[in-house]
Amino acid sequence: MWCQSRRRVPLKQAVVLGGGSPPALLLDAAVFLLWVPCLLSSCYAVGVGGTATVGDRSKATLPAVEHAVSDGPAKGALTRVASLMWPMVVREAVGSLTVYDYGDLERATSGFSEEQCIGNSSVYRAVINGSAVAVKRVPGDVGTEVTLLGRVNHSSLIRMSGLCMHGGYTYMAFEFAENGALSDWLHSGEEEEGRVLGWSQRVQVALDVAGGLNYLHNYTDPPYVHKNLKGSNILLDACFRAKLSNFGLALAITADDDRGGLWMTRHVVGTQGYLAPEYLEHGLIGSQLDVFAFGVLVLQLLSGKEAARQDDDENGKVVLLWEEAERLGLGGGAGDLLDKVTAFVDGRLHGRYPLDVVFAMLALALR
Repeated sequence: MWCQSRRRVPLKQAVVLGGGSPPALLLDAAVFLLWVPCLLSSCYAVGVGGTATVGDRSKATLPAVEHAVSDGPAKGALTRVASLMWPMVVREAVGSLTVYDYGDLERATSGFSEEQCIGNSSVYRAVINGSAVAVKRVPGDVGTEVTLLGRVNHSSLIRMSGLCMHGGYTYMAFEFAENGALSDWLHSGEEEEGRVLGWSQRVQVALDVAGGLNYLHNYTDPPYVHKNLKGSNILLDACFRAKLSNFGLALAITADDDRGGLWMTRHVVGTQGYLAPEYLEHGLIGSQLDVFAFGVLVLQLLSGKEAARQDDDENGKVVLLWEEAERLGLGGGAGDLLDKVTAFVDGRLHGRYPLDVVFAMLALALR
């Protein structure tokens, strides 16, 4: 097995370019899962320096709010009346969810104050019945997200516990992810504060996200495409286990032999750097859209770089990470490729990673 051998992967096996095609088949679960024991093993002593401290980070990010939602008999009568005014798709999805009174949520978030706001977002810290939660305020239609979250149950998908509709907004209560968004850990540049994910943590994140996507694509009825997979929509709990969040753009893919599992749209939405070329050019939507974004996410876990960034050396030209990774295999011999890959990997790991597995993960990301 790779973790018991330090031999170098041959050049042709290390990076698979396949005619310049972008990441497409990265969720080859059978192959990926075979690597997990090696990826998470300690035989390379990975992740022993510069890694996040779970206990310290958890204590630092616990919400300061101490208000709790009351659980009295009047609440049920109020929510039954209020829920009758909700859209049908929302009413059908709330059977397993708690319906909160707006006044309770307002008190639990200190009036949705800036102090309780998480980052530059519309998500607020709160404590409901003694448990830390994140309350997300969303305008407009949330039927798709509520319907999906009301149906699914997987450890790698963020769990919604309840909701409230008030004044044209929907307030959704989610489990609180103590360590915030993956993007904050990959791109913060705060190594001196211990805000760096170690190798084993990064591999576990990749595994968690792959498991969540596999569940959405193959084990829900109907299957769903997330459509907005990116670092800021991957949340980390107290143990740095990853959870997919923000399902506002998710699409249910119903069986249709004529479409072959693909849908087409003229309204292309998403984040630059994560969008598959076939989606940008033709508006094609299918599970491949998430698979492409997952490939980019794996490249980010390896490199610590943004999916798209401006290159100061080229007059502000936008550099896409997956295109940069593809160029690693162009020209030169095995020694030259080794230097390129070493330079590509996040320097904050200080070389504490199994090089063979880095090559293998790059190969998958570029298939």
